[in-house]
Amino acid sequence: MDDKKENIRTKDEKRKTVSCRTCGAQFDAALPNCPYCGTMYLPAAETAYMNKLEGIRGNLEGLGALGKKETKAHLGRLSKKLLIAGAALAVIVIAVVAVLLHKERREAAQEQAEFLWQREGFARMDEYYDAGAYEDLVAFYDQAADEGHQVWQYRHWNFCEFYDLILTAQNSLQAWKAEGGSRLYLFYDEIKLYRLEYMNDLSPEERTMLDELRQPLLADFNERFPLTEAELDEFRRTLARDGFVPIKTCEQFFTERGWEE
Repeated sequence: MDDKKENIRTKDEKRKTVSCRTCGAQFDAALPNCPYCGTMYLPAAETAYMNKLEGIRGNLEGLGALGKKETKAHLGRLSKKLLIAGAALAVIVIAVVAVLLHKERREAAQEQAEFLWQREGFARMDEYYDAGAYEDLVAFYDQAADEGHQVWQYRHWNFCEFYDLILTAQNSLQAWKAEGGSRLYLFYDEIKLYRLEYMNDLSPEERTMLDELRQPLLADFNERFPLTEAELDEFRRTLARDGFVPIKTCEQFFTERGWEE
């Protein structure tokens, strides 16, 4: 009997079978579960689990190596992009700085040139002013303004501006009398002479002289263009607010009055 058991044990060991602790059935020791009742066989289950872990670890190592390779390639591409972007940004910065420096130098040169011109130009304008050569003064003033000089910095610039208005109105009146010039533009040039009341930075002597020069022109305006006090006040408010009357406003006024231009 003992020999028979020994032979069975030896045979079982050769086949590597085990008995299920639940149902008693014999099954392969390599199986993690009893194929009859499903009870877990711990040694085989542990071995299978460890084999799975080993497989997972191997896969992770493979993925890690692949990830390192892809990461290195990505970083390389990113570095190239950053270098290109950095170079482009540097070019833009250099270009902007160059433009700003050029603009600054140009403005500095213009300011220097304007300073030198004003030192001579304003001195010449003072000579005209002191000599009472006001038409020559205004002609020089207008030419300098057309050339882009900062004539508004001249101390008598307001005087020049209004004297120019007087000369323009005088020329319009002469043209109207001689050739039947534009009635609209005569109105436009003469109405602006009411601006004197709202001009600052004029000395009392300048204001008095300019007023004497404009009075004959205002007399012609009041005779030629009979405005009501309300209409004249409206034009005066525009002059006080804006310093001028737009030609479109005069055209509209002529249309409403039924006047010919």
